[in-house]
Order: sequence, then C-alpha cells, then structure tokens
Amino acid sequence: MADGVDRVVDDVRRYRVATQELIAGLGSRTASSDEDVVKLVGGMTMTDKMHQSQSARKSRGLTDRREAVEAARRDLRGSVAAAPVAEGRSTAEIAERFGVTRQLASRIIHGSAESGPPT
Repeated sequence: MADGVDRVVDDVRRYRVATQELIAGLGSRTASSDEDVVKLVGGMTMTDKMHQSQSARKSRGLTDRREAVEAARRDLRGSVAAAPVAEGRSTAEIAERFGVTRQLASRIIHGSAESGPPT
C-alpha cells in the first residue's frame, strides 16, 4: 500500500479502538449510575456516595476516553484528506469532497484544523 493509505488504515484502526474504549466506558458509567440511584434512594448521602464510588476518577477516565476519540478522529480526517494529495489531487478537489472551503481543507491536510466536518 502507499504511505498515505497505510496512514489512513492505521488511523482507522486507532479510531476504532478509541471508540470501542469509549463505548465500554459509557457502559460502565451507565451501570455505575444505576447503582448510584439505588444507593441514593436507599438513603445513602451524596457525600458518602461520591466518596465510595470515586466519581471524580471515573469522570476523568470518561473525559480521557472522549478526548482520545476526538484526537483519533482529527488524525483520521487529516490522513484521509492528505492521502489524495499524495495521489496528485488538489486542495480544491479535496475541499469539494469534504464539502469545505479550500482554506479549511488545507488546514485539515496540514493538521492544524481543530474543528470541521468529520470524514
């Protein structure tokens, strides 16, 4: 495979792993939330519940997973945009495919875009 395609494949795999980890984290947080409701309805104080469940640590873990997905998504978008450049496509062609301006396409290709439409 060409280097650009290799990078896309690697980025797709990393995005998939990050997404799976986020899904697992969300599932865990859902189950934990259900347990928290049972404890609170049963009379446990919020202070005791928060201490026992280590909610701050769990929230940080979920935030880290969300950020990993977003970083992987940005990298994937960049590699998907950069691969056609290596095949001789213009920034204007890439912009048209992404449905963005040439300026944003250029930033995506060069990795400096922080937001924009996903691939």
